[in-house]
Parts: sequence; C-alpha cells; structure tokens
Amino acid sequence: MSFYHDFSFIQMEGPTLNTSLASNISNGQTTSRPKEIVTSCGWCDWRPRWLQRFNSQRWLLAAISSAACMTLMIEDGFTNSAITSIERRFQLRSQDIGTILSIYEFTVIISIIPVTYFGGRGNKPRWISIGCFVVGVASLLFALPHFTTERYAYFSEKGNEQATCHLHEANSSSTSSVDSCRRNGKSISLLSRYIILFGAAKVIAGIGAPPQGSLGVVFIDESITTKQNGMYLRIAVIPGSVFGTFLGGWVMRRRKLKVPGLIKLAILGSTIETIAFLCVLMHCPQTQIAGVTTAYDSGNGSTLLNLTSSCNIACSCSADKFKPVCLEESGLSFFSPCHAGCSQDFENGTYGGCSCSPGMSFGIPSTVRHGKCSTPCNLQPAFIFMMNVVLVAIFMSKVPLMNIVLRCVAEHERAVALGMNSVVARTLGSIPGPILFGAIIDSTCLRWQETCGERGACWLYNNKSLSWKLTTLSLVCNVLTVLFYALALRFYEPASQGESSTDNRDVPETETCLNERNT
Repeated sequence: MSFYHDFSFIQMEGPTLNTSLASNISNGQTTSRPKEIVTSCGWCDWRPRWLQRFNSQRWLLAAISSAACMTLMIEDGFTNSAITSIERRFQLRSQDIGTILSIYEFTVIISIIPVTYFGGRGNKPRWISIGCFVVGVASLLFALPHFTTERYAYFSEKGNEQATCHLHEANSSSTSSVDSCRRNGKSISLLSRYIILFGAAKVIAGIGAPPQGSLGVVFIDESITTKQNGMYLRIAVIPGSVFGTFLGGWVMRRRKLKVPGLIKLAILGSTIETIAFLCVLMHCPQTQIAGVTTAYDSGNGSTLLNLTSSCNIACSCSADKFKPVCLEESGLSFFSPCHAGCSQDFENGTYGGCSCSPGMSFGIPSTVRHGKCSTPCNLQPAFIFMMNVVLVAIFMSKVPLMNIVLRCVAEHERAVALGMNSVVARTLGSIPGPILFGAIIDSTCLRWQETCGERGACWLYNNKSLSWKLTTLSLVCNVLTVLFYALALRFYEPASQGESSTDNRDVPETETCLNERNT
C-alpha cells in the first residue's frame, strides 16, 4: 500500500508531528501564516474513512519496513543466494558477479545525493513509493535473461553417452570438438553477454533504492519522539537480521546511550565480529580429484596434474561439464565418468569398466558412483554458529550507527547526512568490495569451465587458500573499522548547553557533534 498525502502523512497517536515534519512534507515551503494541514490518509482527494485505521505510527513503520524488507530481499537476499547459479548458468566469473554488484552500489552513490536532497524537501511518501516501483521494474529486468534463454540442461540429450568413455583417436577428438563449436555456434560469450542486461537492471535498481533507506529512516524519525527512536529504527532498518538489530536497539533503550555510548557499542560489535570471523579459517579437507588436486599415479610418486592420463587418453573426454564420480575403494574422485575411463553406464548413478581404477591393472572390474567422495569433516555446525555470531555483531552496530548520524546534524540536514554517510560507505566499501573479493575468490580456482576455448565459471576452489585469503582481507577491513570508531570517540565533543541539537527534542541533555558546533 502506498501512503500518499498532500501535506502530512499521519496523525500522531501520542505527541503531534513536529514543525520540521510539516514543513518538509509541504514541499519545503514554510510560511508565517498558519495553514491547514491535511492529516488524513489517502490518494489525492480520495480519502475513505476505512483507510484512516492505517493512519498511525505503527502502520507507517509497517509500510516502510515492508518496502525496505522487499528491497533487501531482492538486492541482498535473492541475488546473493543465487550468485553461484547465475555464474554457472551464464558462465560468469566471480569477478564478473562482483562487477555487477558494484554497478548497483555505484549507481546508488550517483543518485542518493539528489534523491535525499530533493526528497527531503518534498513529499517523502511519494518519493519512497516511486522508488519501490523502480526497484520492481529493475527486478523484472534482472530476471528476464532466465526466460529469454533456452531451457538450461546440465547435459544434452546425449549427455549420458558423452559422459562415458568412447575409444577414438585424440586428434579426431579435438577436431570434432572444434567442428562442434563451429556448427552449433556455442561459446561462452553468447551467454556471458547477458552481463549487460544484469548491469542495466542494477543501474535501475540503484536509482530506486535510495528513497527507502535514507528518506524512510528520516521519515520514521520525524514521526516519533527521540525516546521511541531506537525501538522503531531497530525494526525498520534491517528487518532481515532480527536478533542483532533488536539487540542493538535494546541496549540503546536500556542504557539510554548518548553519542559516546553509541560509538562504544559500535566498537564492541565490530570487535566481536573481528574475533568471530576467524571461524572462516576452519575448512574441510580438499576432495581428492584425479588430475585436479592429485595426480592419477600419485601412488607412484607422480605429481603431474592433468585431466588426461594414459588410462583415458583415447576416450575423447570433454572438460566442458563437471560431473564428478567417486571410486569408493580408494576415496579418489574423478572429473567425470569419462575421465575415470568408464565405458559402461548402468543408468542408476553408477558406471562400470573404469580403466583408471587401480584394480583394472589386475583385471578386477570396478565401478564408480555419481558425486564426489565425501571427506570426514564435522566443522559445519561450528562454522554456521560462528557465522551467526558474526551477523549478530554486524547488525548490532547498525542501529547505533544510524542514531549517531541522526544526532550529529541539524534536524533539517538529516536526510542529506544519511545520504552522505551512504555515499562514503559505498565508495570505500560496497563498490570495490565485491570486485576485490571476487578477484580473490577467482584466484583460488583449481579448475575453470572451458567451452570452445573460452573460460567460464569455476568448477572447484582450493579450500585452504580461499579461507586464508578471505580471513586476511576481512581482518584488515575490521581492524580499520575499529580504528576509525576509536578516532571518532577520541575527537567527539558534546555541544554546550546553549547550542541546539537533534538529540534534545524530548530529553533535557543536549549534545551534538563537533561539526555542528562549528557551523
């Protein structure tokens, strides 16, 4: 439901709307003559009586929270959870995905300043609703490639036949592979070109997202008292991370924290996050895959890592698709049934006549099953628990940080302040972050997808290298975060009693940031 109003948004259940709210929603016009402010809920002149039951703080919170929640689900939830599928389906690298995510953040930076400036002086509900519509259009555009491409099939109709070993000459195999590429016109570039459409969708989403974050938070803050601020913002800012957000808001309300206390709470959250993130160093043993992580003849001291071996050189195996199989007798996995030298498909997930099995040299038939061999590892429960601790610590700091920004500037500058805060955070973190992390993840790839001589997504990563590199980069970022929090605490100075502050609307103490005192 969109909440449109000519001048005002809600009739307060408790304290009435402050003067700033009325003037802001009145398109920035302030006059000395008293003006009748329409406080009923509706669209233009359509204001039915039954709709007025939604004319309250609680429904304002519900509407803005729902909009923010859906945007977060789309941009941070659905997109991030489907990254691996998008990489494999459209044959993209992690760095390509990082670039797509950075395009969204860069667009937000470009649009957030004008949106918060003009939206903060205009009709905030209208700006927020338009932003929701734009994000919806972007979401449909982002999903479009999944409907315009042919139905995804991991293997073709002859997939099972191609998966097993067929004795041909190696030269004829490579020639037929090239001919197949020319005949079918299949190459990675044909699918990866959809990165342009993904990028365009993120540009549109980046234009529509800022009103919900900056204007939505300011609008809620204008509609409630400072005493209620922590309670409402902890619900509205990050609905998806409930416990951490509620914990931060509860501590604020319980301890009645001022700006120094809020900074200390943020330092505590970042410190816990830094320590808990060491759990990323926990990693399971690397699956042993012949030709990728171990040699085919490793028992004889060989260290050559090549998918082609003497046992499958005549099988015309393709490395286009990763279909691992497991030889349970030895715990060794193979890239595909063909690379295991298997000539029989039993159509029940097992393959027989595998020439790369050690037992075949003694005339002992062997079979392999579909899937990689499992490695003994009981670290997953501990890892999941520690990652939840990390998330709680991260989002425990969100509400205090939002309140610090709101309290450090004059009341009429809060929307722009939140916009500038978002610009700095995205410029230093959200834009280079996905690209940098994507490059690091790609650097740990052991085996790339290759189709018609072009590189696509990564099939397999080095677990140990990935955990160490991600931990190192994350620790550096977290240490810098704590350092800047400490500097903010060191240089913060409260305002004198005679100076105004956005922190004293309904509390006797006055305090503000040094920047406001000097203006």
